[in-house]
Amino acid sequence: MRKRADKLKAGDYVKGPKNKPVEILSIEEGVNQDGRKCFILRLYRAGNMVVKDWRFLDTYPSRDK
Repeated sequence: MRKRADKLKAGDYVKGPKNKPVEILSIEEGVNQDGRKCFILRLYRAGNMVVKDWRFLDTYPSRDK
């Protein structure tokens, strides 16, 4: 399923490096070098991902533990 970046929340899973699902630990708002709003996604074991607020990302169903 695809979701806009501004609709994501902590705990969602997105497509990370090597097309594997990674969990979002936290989301922060920031400004990129062009002065446009962006989101900084902190990912579990995959580092950080910076996305524009209107970008669509591939998401996965949450994994119940």
